[in-house]
Amino acid sequence: MEKYVQGKVKDTIKSPQVLNVFRHAMVDSVYTEVNDYYDPHAYERSYDVGGLSDARNMVFTKHKLNGNTFASDFENLTSDSMDGYFISELIENGSDIQHTSSNSENGWFNPDEKWAEPRPFAKATAEKLDKTTYNKHLKNVLEQGINN
Repeated sequence: MEKYVQGKVKDTIKSPQVLNVFRHAMVDSVYTEVNDYYDPHAYERSYDVGGLSDARNMVFTKHKLNGNTFASDFENLTSDSMDGYFISELIENGSDIQHTSSNSENGWFNPDEKWAEPRPFAKATAEKLDKTTYNKHLKNVLEQGINN
């Protein structure tokens, strides 16, 4: 019975419905924590078309069952269009170092600019999934998946 329930939980967590709840919460957090934080002057944001708020860039990268605990890694894999590196950690934690880039002459990578300050959208996503209506949506989706 335990293995059956664990299998149902694992399948449900890997479902598109659960992914969509996570994606909606992260898109919301990117807009409130990142996009609304400042208006860039040295570049144009890609927003929902390849940018940080593009839900297609938000994926589960790992699912792991350890005893009765199931853990998943949910990541935003948006890459910088200039250099191809993932930008989520840089935005989440901020940066106080000069980045080497093909586009550094325009001030985009100036560590004194507002872009370099932390904008913790991943942390905000986790809080939304824990304490807002996203939590209710997630519980509903999980319950439906397990009961089916």
